[in-house]
Amino acid sequence: MHGIVLAAGLGRRLEQITEHIPKPMIKLNEIALIDHAILSLVKIGVQVIFINTHYKFDALQNFIARQIAEKKYRGAIIKFSYEEQILETGGAIFNGLRNLNVDDILVINADIMMPDSDLSPLVDNWGPHCDVLSLVYDKHRLDYTVDGDFDLNKQNQLIPNRGGRYIWMGAYRLRRVTLAEYFGRPVRPFSIMDVVFYKPQKTFLGISYQKTWIDAAGILEVHYKHKLNKWGQTHDMPELQISAGPYNGAIELNPL
Repeated sequence: MHGIVLAAGLGRRLEQITEHIPKPMIKLNEIALIDHAILSLVKIGVQVIFINTHYKFDALQNFIARQIAEKKYRGAIIKFSYEEQILETGGAIFNGLRNLNVDDILVINADIMMPDSDLSPLVDNWGPHCDVLSLVYDKHRLDYTVDGDFDLNKQNQLIPNRGGRYIWMGAYRLRRVTLAEYFGRPVRPFSIMDVVFYKPQKTFLGISYQKTWIDAAGILEVHYKHKLNKWGQTHDMPELQISAGPYNGAIELNPL
């Protein structure tokens, strides 16, 4: 299997932190977000991982090179794509599919964390009936307010709905054919939501994720905005400790 880690964003919401390091290098539970994303893919058998980069790409690539040298990724092959212009999620996935020449691919955002690292539903539920299969999260399980993106019907089809019950988590799998209209054209920026949200199909399915999911950038912005100036005064990598036993709708974050 092949995977893509989306890691090119500017991290504007956390600019006092990302002034010094790219967002994927922020650590939670002593694990960099980029490490968590890569290892989540490796855990389910992904052997080739494509990472798009842009902001502070040299720092990120050097960090990953050190991790590879220390055999942190269990032999996975890492390929990089530097984007002079950020291609957004859809453009980056299209570029990855084009370069890897595969029929389907697993995608994970570099700014989320699932402490259980469980992407197995994207393998166990994948089949010829799927063109898009996404993990989605019940917004009522969060301790802060956020608009949902989708609802699910009895067939687990994704029903676009701004304000719906489920959040697009940033962990999904899709077929090459889903982006067929883009092949044969120059690579350009577009959001994967332009396809999934605005052109829904019966083959676009969702799975409600029952374990813990953390939107790292969202959590940091909501709970730690008043601490960002302090972090921004140093070049040290900010580290957080997350303690979340059985998930009960609240995540306790303690700056180390």
